[in-house]
Amino acid sequence: PKNTVAQNNFTQSTGIGRPFLSRLKGRRYRYYMPFFREVFSESCCCMTTISIMQPYFIPYAGYFRLIAGVDIFVIYDCVQFPRRGWVHRNFLRNKQGIPQWITLPLQKGPQSIKIKDLFFQEELSAFFHKQRTRFPSIDQANDFLCLPDSTSLVSYLSTQLQSICCFLKVNLPQIIFSSSLTLPDSLKKQDRILEIC
Repeated sequence: PKNTVAQNNFTQSTGIGRPFLSRLKGRRYRYYMPFFREVFSESCCCMTTISIMQPYFIPYAGYFRLIAGVDIFVIYDCVQFPRRGWVHRNFLRNKQGIPQWITLPLQKGPQSIKIKDLFFQEELSAFFHKQRTRFPSIDQANDFLCLPDSTSLVSYLSTQLQSICCFLKVNLPQIIFSSSLTLPDSLKKQDRILEIC
């Protein structure tokens, strides 16, 4: 009962919870990702903090601040692959110091393919070796880019995430892949997020 009262108070004061999620539709919902939610443990009065994020190729600084502040980090890989997003590409500076796109070589798939089902079309070590002429900074970030070859994009990105966290001395929380939770396909948008929590 105490936890229920505390959770209701938290929801009313912050707007985070079902009332908040139910107001998000379409593009507004995407603007609120990464979704950060407080979940109250049923067994004690302390809180378990959870963050849910899609995997990113070379994540931005705020991504790691988010990881550092939670108990459980969920890699949200059970959703449709955003082709114009940051899952498989990012900016690196070229020889002239101008930011240019570098895009990981993914196998072609249907428009509806999920992030968890993405695979590489060539070995990453060979790919980055060819890109060195365009992006000299690859040599500086070799430990975070040229990781042991993996055919799976999600496997590569999760390994990269852990490597960067180790370098930054960010304590890694428990990491869970949303695809391992066997969520029903009928759940969409905020209902899927709530089911994970």
